Amino acid sequence: MKNGKKRFLSLTGFFLPMSFVFLFAMVANADDDTDIHRFERKTASGQYSDPGSKFFLNGYVTGAYAKPDKDFGNTYMTEGQILINPPSSVDKINYGGFQGDVAIFFGSEPFQGLQAIAEIHFVRDALNPVITEAKVLWNLVDSDKAKTRLTLGAGRQWWPFGIQNRQWFSPVNWFNTISPIAALVLPPHVNDIGVWLEGYSQISQLGFNYVLALGNGPVGFKMTNNVMNSELTMHGWPAVTGRIGLFPTLDWVEIGLSGSVGNLRDAALVPSKSATAPVSENFAADFSALGTDLQIEFPFGLDFAGEFAWSNERLKRTNNQTPKPSSLHRFGFDAEMKYRLPLSQHAYWLWSLEPKIRYTESWLDDFQTDSRRHFRTLGAGINYSPIQQAVIKVEYVAFLSADDSSLTNHVFDVSLSMSW
Repeated sequence: MKNGKKRFLSLTGFFLPMSFVFLFAMVANADDDTDIHRFERKTASGQYSDPGSKFFLNGYVTGAYAKPDKDFGNTYMTEGQILINPPSSVDKINYGGFQGDVAIFFGSEPFQGLQAIAEIHFVRDALNPVITEAKVLWNLVDSDKAKTRLTLGAGRQWWPFGIQNRQWFSPVNWFNTISPIAALVLPPHVNDIGVWLEGYSQISQLGFNYVLALGNGPVGFKMTNNVMNSELTMHGWPAVTGRIGLFPTLDWVEIGLSGSVGNLRDAALVPSKSATAPVSENFAADFSALGTDLQIEFPFGLDFAGEFAWSNERLKRTNNQTPKPSSLHRFGFDAEMKYRLPLSQHAYWLWSLEPKIRYTESWLDDFQTDSRRHFRTLGAGINYSPIQQAVIKVEYVAFLSADDSSLTNHVFDVSLSMSW
């Protein structure tokens, strides 16, 4: 009862201000003729949907080759990710070589304001497709006069925390390797199931978007072999996640604030252990996270995307487990930048050429050694688009350990993606 009250107060303190924003947006009315659709929350899969169509079918195909060093993905807590390929469940090594990703997006809007969307990926094993989105969207409010849109969604969606989910889309992400923010600091590749409210609006010169989701939440901090799996909410306390994106006077600058709280693993879903449990997955756990992100699209071709995230995995003793539970803290930041070189719009097979760089730092509590690990990554490369629908990425990323300088944990990779 005490824990339930504490959770309720924590949720109220974080999400009550957001609720006032929702209500104020419903009655806001701006005097100018600004197109508020530019304030819509940008999702990695959003560019492949086609609202208003009776039926649409879009997608992409990606082929990639990676040459990792000997320690890449072969050291505890340093699993790098290439595309959407998780480490092997046997030896935890994320192998290089040739890999691929095929995604299909389809949906329909048979009635105005009511839309169904599904997203399927074929990764590694083409006989085992992954359903990453399957949702119904209903526009509750869509007013140009009030400059407000509010949508009710239900089904499976990408977890709306921060902007880390763009890392998992090969034509959308800037680097083929996945940032530690998306792979280690936050639960990786979360396709949440539940209900949510989202929308966007404008008050005076301030534009903003928002989302508030109630669902099963993350299932853990290790990527499962089949990401279709989603643990049941047997504990009766679903996860709550929210994000607000603000556009302060300039529509090319967005500042995001995110929060999430809920149950990570229920006692009924972990193995019964009376002796020392070697891994944190053998404990029931609660989960909480906070984050902030910044996206800037400068008018002269320079783009910046950065994110800071903090998460807490609070372990709980169950089933007569003898080890003393503890909290595992993970936090870090990433910063990516790319510059679109000014080219002639009529250049043959030269739509765009974008040099890029990345820097990340992350601090991760190690359950096995009861210590904190510190990692850095530094990457550089170039993205070349011969036409608007295709992109070739070439990059080199160094994964550095501040605790062990002997690690050879770098990777060179190249990919080709084509969208339709």
